[in-house]
Order: sequence, then C-alpha cells, then structure tokens
Amino acid sequence: MTLPLAAESPTALFARMAALIGREATARLRSRFGGTRIYVPSKPARSHAISIAIGMDGARRLSSKFGGQYVRVPMRRIYADRDQDEAQIFRLRAHGVNTSTIARAVGCSERHIYDVVAAPRR
Repeated sequence: MTLPLAAESPTALFARMAALIGREATARLRSRFGGTRIYVPSKPARSHAISIAIGMDGARRLSSKFGGQYVRVPMRRIYADRDQDEAQIFRLRAHGVNTSTIARAVGCSERHIYDVVAAPRR
C-alpha cells in the first residue's frame, strides 16, 4: 500500500516528513531516495537502507508513523534537457535496469519513468 501522500505537493510532503524526523534527516532521505517509493519497515534494522541514510533514531520515528507501508519520497528536479533524460531512460530500460534505479540515475520520479515509457515517442 502506498500512503496517500502522493496528492500532497513535494513542499508539503517535505514539511510533513521534516516535522516527524527533522529537516536534515528528511533532506538526506530525499537525497538518497528522492523520486522513488520506499518500503518503511515496522522495525528497522541498522543495516536497512533507511537506517543507513538517516540514522536509527530517524528510522524509528519514520517507522512509528509509516511502518509496514510504502512512502513516495519527494524530489525537486528541473529538467534541463528532457530529450537527453528520455534517451537515458530508454537506454537503461533496454539494459534491464529497474525503474527505481533509473529514477535515481536520471534524477526524476518513478512515475515520470512510467509516463515516458507509456507516451508515444516523438
């Protein structure tokens, strides 16, 4: 299940997460996972990617509110060269790279990857 946070603006979502785990931890979370959907474990382990990114204290606070759910992590991105980004998306897809890895590589959301792939090519 994905949290109903997708309807919130990235700014509002960032503020909501920052109120829970702090601005610095939220910025680290966005830097590491921005634009992707992540699973927040109910009981985070020290070795979990979220714990590594924001520390155990932040991971526990995030889990207290969102444990056992998927959360879309906001990302701010300005598309400098959309054609180049789309070419990279298709190139990585052709090599079998998964959607969340492509999103991080290109610097966009997973939703954008799906939209690009589904749209008729120009």
